[in-house]
Amino acid sequence: MATPNSVTPEAPFEPSRPPVIEGFSPSVYSHPEGFKEKFLRKTRENPMVPLGCLGTVAALTYGLYCFHRGHSQRSQLMMRTRIAAQGFTITAILGLLGWGYYLIMLPFRFTYYTILDIFRFALRFIRPDPRSRVTDPVGDIVSFMHSFEEKYGRAHPVFYQGTYSQALNDAKRELRFLLVYLHGDDHQDSDEFCRNTLCAPEVISLINTRMLFWACSTNRPEGYRVSQALRENTYPFLAMIMLKDRRMTVVGRLEGLIQPDDLINQLTFIMDANQTYLVSERLERWDLAVCAQAEQLCCRNLQEEKERKLECLPPEPSPDDPDSVKIIFKLPNDSRVERRFHFSQSLTVIHDFLFSLKESPEKFQIEANFPRRVLPCVPSEEWPSPPTLQEAGLSHTEVLFVQDLTDE
Repeated sequence: MATPNSVTPEAPFEPSRPPVIEGFSPSVYSHPEGFKEKFLRKTRENPMVPLGCLGTVAALTYGLYCFHRGHSQRSQLMMRTRIAAQGFTITAILGLLGWGYYLIMLPFRFTYYTILDIFRFALRFIRPDPRSRVTDPVGDIVSFMHSFEEKYGRAHPVFYQGTYSQALNDAKRELRFLLVYLHGDDHQDSDEFCRNTLCAPEVISLINTRMLFWACSTNRPEGYRVSQALRENTYPFLAMIMLKDRRMTVVGRLEGLIQPDDLINQLTFIMDANQTYLVSERLERWDLAVCAQAEQLCCRNLQEEKERKLECLPPEPSPDDPDSVKIIFKLPNDSRVERRFHFSQSLTVIHDFLFSLKESPEKFQIEANFPRRVLPCVPSEEWPSPPTLQEAGLSHTEVLFVQDLTDE
């Protein structure tokens, strides 16, 4: 029996039994060295044991990673969904507000711009643009050329020293390309274009050898007038003009800053694409020139033949000659010619006389009115030798009509 001051001895500590694992004795867990030997022995007997352990660890690790990743992705997806919903709501509200503001301001905006256009239109009559009065177009060109040389130097393409209309006419007559440059003095790219592009040696060589070059500032009346015709959008502005389909046409427009190589490529492309029109026009003009030369040669030969016929005509008989015949000829141009012939002369003399006149056509026939008949004035199968005036039955006074056969 224990006394109050006595101490009851504690029971000895007994560790809990470890779980039983197949192939391992429970006593092994109490002795690490025995567990190690047992594990190594089992590993030697079955090499798949370490792989199984590694697989178990890998599976647990991957499971934890997938759980964490899935939770993170779901959180991000929910966050994006909320943000998208909020953004859509804000966008819809702003869109409705914008449309409402537009509809409310539409009548005021329409009224404002209408009144402004009317005011500008009326202001043109009260105070017209001073640039619209072109008084000295050549002076505008020369003045721009001098200011260009003072600012950018004398190394530049050859300026056409004439009006825009004169440049168009010369390009049309010479069948050449016309390059028009409109200079904007206040534009930020004008100085760089003129200094680095337009005055580049390769650009100067191309322009001077293959086209006419006309340039002017839009601040001057002549340049402003051309600007109103070409309707450029920005500066620097270049327009390529040529004769196409019998009228001067803009075949290329270059607007904005451009480098020398790009400018050369663009101009070359435009000229190559439209060169066939100039070639066909040159061929047509050449054909017309050949035809004109042939016609001039024919006219000269005809005139020489007329002069020869006139020299070979017998003298005109006197009015007192009883065998003379007075003939009045009515020509196709309604003019009249009168001359006397002898009864014994052939009708060929009448034909030669009419042929020598400048008013007579190249081919014609002579007709008598009573009775109406054609006189055989030239040799034919029926009349190898034309008859005389007496044999043809002409009286002392006759009126003969000259019929034009040139178009037949």
